Amino acid sequence: MNREIESQFTGRIFLKGIAPEALDQYLAMGWYRMGLTIFTTHFLFFDHEILSAIWLRVPLSNYHFKKSLRKVINKAKSEFTVSYRKANLDEEREALYRKYTTAFKGRLPVTLRSSLLDGENMNPFNSFEVNVHHGDKLIAYSIFDSGRNSITSITGVYDPDYSQYSLGLFTMLMEIEYAMEHGYEYFYPGYFVPGNERFNYKLRTGQSEFYELKSKSWLPIEHYNEEKIPIQTLKEKLSRLEARMLNTGLDVKMWHYPFFEARMIELWSVMYLEYPVFIELEPEKEKHGTFEVIIYDLFQELYVHLTCKTFESLPSNYNKTWLSHLLDDKYFADILVMDQIHHYDENEERFIDYFL
Repeated sequence: MNREIESQFTGRIFLKGIAPEALDQYLAMGWYRMGLTIFTTHFLFFDHEILSAIWLRVPLSNYHFKKSLRKVINKAKSEFTVSYRKANLDEEREALYRKYTTAFKGRLPVTLRSSLLDGENMNPFNSFEVNVHHGDKLIAYSIFDSGRNSITSITGVYDPDYSQYSLGLFTMLMEIEYAMEHGYEYFYPGYFVPGNERFNYKLRTGQSEFYELKSKSWLPIEHYNEEKIPIQTLKEKLSRLEARMLNTGLDVKMWHYPFFEARMIELWSVMYLEYPVFIELEPEKEKHGTFEVIIYDLFQELYVHLTCKTFESLPSNYNKTWLSHLLDDKYFADILVMDQIHHYDENEERFIDYFL
């Protein structure tokens, strides 16, 4: 069959330079900076679970800080000084970064330079920083990139001794203030993750929009419905299909697939399977590197039967080592590449009949 699967869940582009207008365009499509690359993903693997990444932005034309945010701003400004400049990853900022990482719950790159520039000395982005000083002491800063009509928040660092001042939130609010004062139209804080509260602070800005994946458009956050996020739709569609197929006597198994982001990590130009949940046909059968799987195409609202093959160009222990700490057998532990589409149908009952 000639029909193609529209898959825009993940992507990554290595950059030597990027024009301000190009950055605006990428941000508007739900892309974001990572080191010296720009990337997108709509799923994340956190704490043994596959979750949705929901991209956010704040339109600034009519934006105002609500009362709770003004309280954070006024408290910090009454005691500290705020300044802006072109980003400069000097030793003072590296020292504060090292102190910040000791209190951070989670993994971070060893240095600020490795985080932002992948250890290189060049920066293709137009980067600025917000600095917060207590007297002469640098106690917080954040880095943001500037496009033509938008800015995007990249990272925030603060002294854990001043955690009572919510300086991570404060520097983000100062980025918004800078953007409004300089006539920018949008502020992009990155994504939040339903099911993981670590990113919820980005929702505190208020007046946000979220990127709705299926329509590829930005909608007011008031329209957000957690029951309709991509990972929920995929799980519900395929769980129901799996149950119905099992009831007809078909041998199938639904897998969670942490390697959905292989395209973003690896450099080979192949059609990696990007769907974080799929059904395998005849899971106990010897496969010799070829698997028949079923996915649900979110964009075209189709059940799709296709052949996938294991990707053999990595060390043989790569997959198993990465997943060795996962004892649950719901995870599929091989990287798959899409090979051939065999059948598709929007109707669940007709799709099942195809296999009977």
